[in-house]
Amino acid sequence: MFRIVGVNHYENTHSAILAELLNPKGTHGLKSKLLELFVVQMLTMETMKVFHCENATVKTEAPGNGRIDILIEDNAGRAIIIENKIYAEDQWEQLKRWRSL
Repeated sequence: MFRIVGVNHYENTHSAILAELLNPKGTHGLKSKLLELFVVQMLTMETMKVFHCENATVKTEAPGNGRIDILIEDNAGRAIIIENKIYAEDQWEQLKRWRSL
């Protein structure tokens, strides 16, 4: 689909779509269900028990020590960071910089 509409190489477009789908307040009307499914697939069940999907906020291009493509935070201050890489290399010590947020 992205290739057909000519945005297959636009990282910000991909991030905006992913963020909208993962946002419990998104226009999809599924509340936290998509985020919960993502968390179950990507994280351990132990993490799932402590990450509060229903109250999470989702931001794109969030400020930090560099820009975070997608930042998902719950009301307890826990965060999931998604770095969207399209034709890009990892930046030097990128994960270390984010850990200090």
